[in-house]
Parts: sequence; structure tokens; C-alpha cells
Amino acid sequence: MQKYFTNSINSQNNNKMKKLTISQKSQTDSSLQNSTNAKYTPNYKNMQYSELLEKLLMFVTYCAYELKCNVRSIPSIMSSIRYGMVTRLVQCCTAFDDEILKAVKLGASKLPAPAYRTRIPCTLDMINHIIQVNTSIAATMTQVMLATGISMAFFLCLRSSEYVSRTIIPIEDTHQFLSSAVEFMLNDGTRTFIASHQLHNYDFGQFSILKFSMLHAKNIRNDFGVPMWFSTTDASGQSVPFVRLVYLWARHSQRLGSDPFLSFRANGKLKCLLYKDIQFAVKQAATVFNLDATWFDTHSLRMSAPTIARAAHVSPTNIMSMGRWKSLPASLLYQAQSTQLNNSILSVVNNPTLFTTEDILLSRVLASNSKSATSTVRRFL
Repeated sequence: MQKYFTNSINSQNNNKMKKLTISQKSQTDSSLQNSTNAKYTPNYKNMQYSELLEKLLMFVTYCAYELKCNVRSIPSIMSSIRYGMVTRLVQCCTAFDDEILKAVKLGASKLPAPAYRTRIPCTLDMINHIIQVNTSIAATMTQVMLATGISMAFFLCLRSSEYVSRTIIPIEDTHQFLSSAVEFMLNDGTRTFIASHQLHNYDFGQFSILKFSMLHAKNIRNDFGVPMWFSTTDASGQSVPFVRLVYLWARHSQRLGSDPFLSFRANGKLKCLLYKDIQFAVKQAATVFNLDATWFDTHSLRMSAPTIARAAHVSPTNIMSMGRWKSLPASLLYQAQSTQLNNSILSVVNNPTLFTTEDILLSRVLASNSKSATSTVRRFL
């Protein structure tokens, strides 16, 4: 009897312990779930109507005045925000229909739209003018550095962040070419590369190749890089002016291997090529050629080579590779119209033999064996 009673007590205690364990586990799971929800659930789920309305009003004002958004894009931005909140079951989305917010959006829609941004590519004459002015006999190191940067931006189709600095002291995480990333290959058959900051004892004739290694560009995978190289001489054996200018800058400027290529050290200080210097030079060249300076900026240099290449009927894939664009639509934004291109298109479409009525009959209407059958039109998908 005592043994049965003891077993019964033990059984009851075991059941209680099991229930307690299950209860504790469910409480633990519930607390974990609650903590997870509290951690990962955005705060706007618990936002009140007035709080959300206040933030939306501030956001519309911020878009209109601070971000300088086009007034026509504000409604679409608000629609996207509302859709995102509705899909996340935010309870106070009716704030989007508040009369005050509607009035603010209506007022923003009446603001003048920002001026259309016009960007025109530089011509080769403009590039040569800048280089010639800044490489005269009396030119300073700063001027030669500017001419080298303009030349590199034009021939390598560079973004401004890839060769200039916006700050006097360059930022460590920069996209610029380092001195060690610009190299010259000896023409002695050894295929030895000499970094640009180590050329002081070498003549230009000792090299056959100039190589640029772009390691941190915008559309390039980290630590993958894109190499670009050019021969030091052309088909006639003459030195390539662009390559020779890069060599002269590399040889006569004092730099460390970790310094930006377009920089030099003087009196213990590092001086870099700045964004404002490039912009000023481009706009000044525009005025020399009686053009509106507001049409040009640093990106005009990046647009020049693709525009010229398109006029010369260079393939779209090669132009994309030149500017390191990932898509054809992106590269087309940098290719402006030219007289040469328009004339070539006109000469093609003005040829009556390229598409005739015979082509229509042969390619569109199918012959039928039945006399009563009607003609059918072949449709190409």
C-alpha cells in the first residue's frame, strides 16, 4: 500500500514536472518570439495616426526643399511608402488620406520644377586646349597634374571619383589610381613592370606598355579590378602623346606608392588634383569656344570618348567595355548625337534599294494553292 502510494505520488510529481517543463518551454518560446518581434518589427507598426501624419508632412517638405525632388515624383514616392506600410499591416495608413497632407502635396505640386540638367560632352579640341595651356614651358606642377588628369579622364573614360579628390587630404577609401596601380612595362623582353613612382632613372624609350589597374571603381567587384593598357608608340613608331604625358608626370612628380597617382609631394605636404580644379578647367574651356559653361561639368569628359566612338561606328559592346557600363541603356546616356553620326544614318536610310516593294511581297504575303483562299499575312514575333 505504501509502495503504491509512493509510486502514485511520484507519478503525479512527474506529470506536474512534465507540465511545468512544457509550460516553461512554451513561455520561453513565447518570450523569444516576442523579443524577436520586438527586435525585428519596425517601430512604425505601433505608430499612432498623428505621429505618422507628422512624419509624412515632414517627409514631403524634405523632398521638396532639401532633396530638390521633381514635384512630379513626390506622389509616386508617397504611393510607394503607403504600399510598403499596407503590406506590413500598419494600422494607421489612413493618415495618407488626411486633408492636411493632401493640401501639402497640392502645394508641393505647384512648386516650380527643377531646371533640366543639361550635360554635353567635351570635344577633342577642348581637351587639347586644356592640355596645351597647362603644359607650356612655364607651367607649374599643379598645371601639369591638371593636364594629365584631363587627358586620363578623356582617354580612359573615367568618372571624377576615379581620378580626383573632393577633399584636400584624400580619403583612404578612395577610387583613385594609386601610384602603384600605374605601371610601365620594359621593352627588354623580361615583361618587367615599373611602378609610376619609381621611374626617375628610366627613359621613355625603355618602355613598351603603359598599364592602369582600376581596383576600386563603381561597377567593379571588390579586389577584382579592371586593367587597361596602351602601347607607348603608334603604328608608325611615333610616341603616343597621351602615354608620353603620363610618363612625364610620373617621372617628374615626387610620390609614394600609396599616394594617389595624380598628386605630388612638396615641402613635406601632399597636394592632390581636386574636383573643383577639373570643373573649373572644363567650364573655362567652354567659354573659350563660345559655349555655355553651365552645359559642362566633370562628367562631360566621361561622355566625350563614347560620343566620338559612336560617330565612328564602334560596336555598342566595345563602348560599354570602354566606360565599364553594365547595360546598354546606361551607356547610351553618355553618347550624344553628332553630325557625322546623323549623316551616316541619313545616307543609309536614303538608299531606295535597301527595302523595296518586292521585299514586302516576298516576306509578308504567303502563296496559297487554293484559288478561293484569301491571302494570309505572316507575322514575325
